[in-house]
Amino acid sequence: TLGVRRCLRAISPADTVLPLESVASFREGDVVQVDQELMRVLAIDAAANALQVERGVQGTVPTRHSDGAPVHDPSNEIVVERGVFSTEPAPHPVGTQVLNGPIPPPEGPLTGEGGTPPCGQLPPAAAPGITPTLSPGQPQIPRTAQPIQAQVVEPRDGLIEVPMRDNLFVVNNLKVRLNQSVNVKIINEGQNPHNLRLAGPDGAWNTGDDFAVPADGSFVQGGQEAVAVFMPDQPGVYVFRCDVHPTTMWGIVTVE
Repeated sequence: TLGVRRCLRAISPADTVLPLESVASFREGDVVQVDQELMRVLAIDAAANALQVERGVQGTVPTRHSDGAPVHDPSNEIVVERGVFSTEPAPHPVGTQVLNGPIPPPEGPLTGEGGTPPCGQLPPAAAPGITPTLSPGQPQIPRTAQPIQAQVVEPRDGLIEVPMRDNLFVVNNLKVRLNQSVNVKIINEGQNPHNLRLAGPDGAWNTGDDFAVPADGSFVQGGQEAVAVFMPDQPGVYVFRCDVHPTTMWGIVTVE
């Protein structure tokens, strides 16, 4: 996994500074993961290679972490298979450039008019998506979020399934009936932890009218799944997201 740094000393539940090997890949506002605890980056001390953090965010609990504990930035990670194309796995120092392809791409623009795509590939097509009209007061979907799909998914036999990968909802345009209960199952097909949280009619996160899967606000690990019962009592178009990946994993639920 790329995008992982390690603590340079043990961290107590009261510590708010994480000394790391490098802080180059982190930004203020990032939510990072150490073991099962999530922390929000408040400030970055580049000279000291340290993060000032808010502990135990998004329903997690501050705990002790050992010297060398990995610090993940889930929004800045990729999982790789090592030693492909007849190469051998080898150590790489912090700051090593990672290229998408077995050979370096050509210099100059890679896409757009006059661009030369790397490795003979075609320029990426624009991702399909729609611009939904959300209910008043709902959080705005970030520009960095995955597109909202045009295809609408409705329950079958009282069940609606939402597979998840790293880091997107495989289906993210849902429709349910007003005042009819439905089982919402999330299936984590990736390796990162994920969840689904819907901002209720008040348009705020982590309030009493949220709907979440798992219902206790925890996260589903890779290869696992969870189910919760959703009983919508107000019509509208509501947004949902993954709390671990709040800048990328978004979707909508239409209640009518």
